[in-house]
Order: sequence, then C-alpha cells, then structure tokens
Amino acid sequence: MAARFIAACAVLPALAGPAFAADAIPPDARAAIAAANTDWINAMKARDAARIVEPYADDGVFVLTDGAVVSGKAAILAMEEERLASGSVLVGGALADDGSALADGDVYEWGHGDLSFRKADGQTVTSGGRFLTVWRKSADGRWRIIRNLVF
Repeated sequence: MAARFIAACAVLPALAGPAFAADAIPPDARAAIAAANTDWINAMKARDAARIVEPYADDGVFVLTDGAVVSGKAAILAMEEERLASGSVLVGGALADDGSALADGDVYEWGHGDLSFRKADGQTVTSGGRFLTVWRKSADGRWRIIRNLVF
C-alpha cells in the first residue's frame, strides 16, 4: 500500500488540470498550512507533542518512512510523545513547501525538510526527507491533516 501511495506522489506535480489545480488553493488553506508548518518547527523545538499533532483530524493517518501506519490523532500523539522521550531535541532546520494542488476539495501539499537534532549523548545529527500531506476542511471550518506521508 505504501509503495502505491509513494508512486502516486511521484506523479502529483504532473497533474495540472481542472480536477487537480495548484492555482485553486483557497487562501484560508494556504494560511493554515503555512501556520501549521511554522508551528511544527516551534513545537518540535519546545518538545510539545500536543502542538505537533494539533493540526491532525481525529481520524488522521501518518505513514512512516518504513511504511508503518499510525491511525488516529490519539495514536499519532502517542507516537510523537515516544519520539520526544528518546532525548533528541530539534535545534535547527526548516520545512520547505515544494508544491500544492487542490483535488476534490482536498489540498495535497508536498515538500521536504532539512533538520538538525541534538541527541541525548550531545551529538548533533542532520536529517532530511520528503513529505506529502493531505489537508481537508473539517466541519468546524478548520483545515486538518487527514494523511501525512514521510519518505
């Protein structure tokens, strides 16, 4: 399943048409995504798992680099709490938004992150990778992450 999802991600930039349009992203979605990406960095630095998962829908899904799937906001929160308990601290880096498109009311956002962590033993390591995040407007009018894939 993860392999099919990754293959689908590879063709996203090539999809440009009325059903999948980059120029049709609602302004409130753009603002919500930019704010969430900025706050993710700050929440990681603060080691605040609740802030890290705040943008997720209750039934959101997170797909890890190894293909493991974490389903539901509560499970994603538990995963983030476990990660933070490892002792690594984000000390620098950024998320870069490489593109986005609107399809059937959902916003597909893809990009990459370049991050620096200080491990519990004091060493600093760098990490980088790509992501695909799918956002949907919830009943309360807020844009929420329904799917997040890191690879």
